[in-house]
Amino acid sequence: MIYRFVMAVSLSLFPVFATAQVVPAEVRSGDPQLSFPSVDELPEVRELPNPFVFLDGTAVKNHEDWVRRRAEMKAMVLHYQFGHAPALPAPDTIDAEILSETDALDGKAVKRAVRLRFGPGKAVSLSLGIHVPKFGKGPFPVIVHNSPGTFEVDDTILADLIRRGYMLVSYQRTDLHPDWGKDPEAKKRRDRGDARRAYPDHDWGCLRVWAWGGSVTINWLSTLPEVDMTKIVCTGHSRGGQTAALMGMLDERVAVVAPNAGGSITTGCHRVPPGWKQDSPD
Repeated sequence: MIYRFVMAVSLSLFPVFATAQVVPAEVRSGDPQLSFPSVDELPEVRELPNPFVFLDGTAVKNHEDWVRRRAEMKAMVLHYQFGHAPALPAPDTIDAEILSETDALDGKAVKRAVRLRFGPGKAVSLSLGIHVPKFGKGPFPVIVHNSPGTFEVDDTILADLIRRGYMLVSYQRTDLHPDWGKDPEAKKRRDRGDARRAYPDHDWGCLRVWAWGGSVTINWLSTLPEVDMTKIVCTGHSRGGQTAALMGMLDERVAVVAPNAGGSITTGCHRVPPGWKQDSPD
């Protein structure tokens, strides 16, 4: 399948520029958890919510207020929709095994298969497929791509990325949690995946697991001298687009968030889908 990397950036929740060397608190120590009303206590809001008003009705008046409001919105999304992940494993606690390394794209790139192991008892593993430009001066900007496989991007796309001086790192998200939508047997047996088995005390769902895996990947990439940590892009397609959007929302080391075909969970709107027409003024 050919993946087209569409750089669609949402400015409301997803950072466009990041202080990439500083790992934000919610990435270091787990997602913040605030107190929220139960679903049946929530008021009915017929119009689109105003992002510049706190939950207590206070208006956002300055940059400092916006920083707090943004944190409040992230916490709200995690509480009601995605769940909370454990703290990321520190870079120096992630074991990496190079499974293979060969030349690719007529010698223009190095193709590398890597397996990461981390978590309690190193019980969680994650496969990476990496392409690094063989010529040119690093460190290189990196596209972190979540995918059901490690080497699924078409060579035509790869050649263009390498020509432009990008590294591509595809992590196999289904190593962490099976895709119930495409794996009916895993859904039937309610397979929670290795990550949720390793961290049973967290309320995270599949998309949160997959997004967390992207941040684990970034933690490991921070140990590589060929990686430009100030120029990280995250992307994915369909469910992967939803994963990339959530990853970029939570990990401020990501400079550009580029979800592709992720639907209303990403850059679309839950409440007003494309083509929707209101039947009456009410």
